[in-house]
Amino acid sequence: MSKCARPAIRIEILPDVLDYFSKCLIPLHQAVHYVAETQRHALHQRVNDQMAQIDPESLWLATTGTDLQKRLAGRSRRSVEWDARVWALSEALSREIPSLRICLLDPPVDGRLPPPLDVIALQGIGATADHLVPLRRLHWDGFRLFRMDSAFLPLAQLEVPHAQYWILKELIEQDLTAHTSVRLDPLLHGSPDQILPLAHKDWFRDCHLEGDQFRHLKAEVYLPWPRSTAEPGIVLTDMAWTPQGSEVHFRCEEVPSLDRLSIRGTRHVHAVYDSANDEFVRFVASIRTITPDAWGQRVSGLPVSMADDWGRRHKVIEIMAPLPRAVFAKLCAQFFVWNGPVQRYFGADG
Repeated sequence: MSKCARPAIRIEILPDVLDYFSKCLIPLHQAVHYVAETQRHALHQRVNDQMAQIDPESLWLATTGTDLQKRLAGRSRRSVEWDARVWALSEALSREIPSLRICLLDPPVDGRLPPPLDVIALQGIGATADHLVPLRRLHWDGFRLFRMDSAFLPLAQLEVPHAQYWILKELIEQDLTAHTSVRLDPLLHGSPDQILPLAHKDWFRDCHLEGDQFRHLKAEVYLPWPRSTAEPGIVLTDMAWTPQGSEVHFRCEEVPSLDRLSIRGTRHVHAVYDSANDEFVRFVASIRTITPDAWGQRVSGLPVSMADDWGRRHKVIEIMAPLPRAVFAKLCAQFFVWNGPVQRYFGADG
């Protein structure tokens, strides 16, 4: 655990409560607060029962949070305790849900398909050995992917479930569906009234990448960005351009803090640039799960270009089509959404 990290709130969450909130796309504190105070909601009593079981230590941890202290200023003792229980449950869910998502990426040991590939709507879709599905065989409604009467979302690469919205939208708009495969999220699937659409601001600007410097590259270019106070939860982002014959291999990885390894893994992109034709011929975006020992070596100086075989890679998006430099730059910036160094490198921050 990093020196500045607060202890995680641990609560044994009821299965139906976990299942409901794992499909939630709005901030968890808002969702828990709404269900807990809305008597007509189907889970109202279950959520309040769950909140009543929260132990004193978890309540104390919840009330020591700076954000909650601001909210509780001037409240009555009864109101403070209720809000603390809401906060404690939402904090516990914010770790439990992404941790469960990471665990579900590995296929079951009995040989069954990992979720959601085991649902009827996805039978015969043509999933790959990496559990990717052809994007062309799904319908997009502007936010969700559909097959039959079921809604799906691509794998959430962060704790924020809608982080994949912008790159999915770009893939559709660039007409890349015929050449793209995606990993579907093991939790974010269900009926249309379970996976509700949300509007998001389209804030990505036109990205760019000056390519002449890479067309005749003779030696690797390595760019590390260590921990920054502006990037909480991230201890390292590094990037490497490595020449291999007529190609240049691009690798970029975002490494989270040690206490977050179990809930998000690393974000990783590997792309191949064809210098003769001035285009990228392959793009693979992944989540990598690594051990604490491997994490220690990465943050101690091992560059991303030398860590290909470390940990377990779970592909999120694979594109097998020529990509112009500008399209590659935007896709990369969108996959690394909210990562300041990557946004600035590709000009996505304006």
